[in-house]
Amino acid sequence: MKTILNSNSIIENLKNRKYDTFQELIKSYSGSMRSTIGMYIKNKEDQEDMLQELWLKVWTKIEFFNLKKARLYTWLATIAKNMCIDKLRSKKYTQTTQLISWDDSSTNKHFMQPKVDVIGIGKTLISLRKSERIVTYLFFIKGYNHNEIAEELHIPVGTSKSRLRTGIRHLQENMARDVSYFD
Repeated sequence: MKTILNSNSIIENLKNRKYDTFQELIKSYSGSMRSTIGMYIKNKEDQEDMLQELWLKVWTKIEFFNLKKARLYTWLATIAKNMCIDKLRSKKYTQTTQLISWDDSSTNKHFMQPKVDVIGIGKTLISLRKSERIVTYLFFIKGYNHNEIAEELHIPVGTSKSRLRTGIRHLQENMARDVSYFD
């Protein structure tokens, strides 16, 4: 019963905008919420961003919490999970993640910024075979998924995937040569 009273008082204090209670909530639940977010979001910086967004959402939406419907932890974890799913589904996040994490090869260390340097991308794409170039362009620049590419080009989805993978490998090789040129 003591836990329920504590939960009730915590919720009351949060609803009354008691900042010290909010700080305690953050201190108490950050580890478990970071773990929940980590199950969905692998990038550490994105995890921290999501954690900050979670606490902002909790602060602004605490009045909607009902202790009769869920425990505080369950409510927090549900918000975190839904935010992660929304983030993963967002086209911008998907495109950025795909551009950054082509694979874990040694050339990946040169891609620290999520933005693509568009200047010179035409020259880089021209180095690919036409079939690879079209799929790579549609996937990364236009934001198509493999089903859309397959439909647009009248090819199987597997062919789209293999052409993209081959194109990425060739781009990595070209970029590795370019980077080693500056070393």
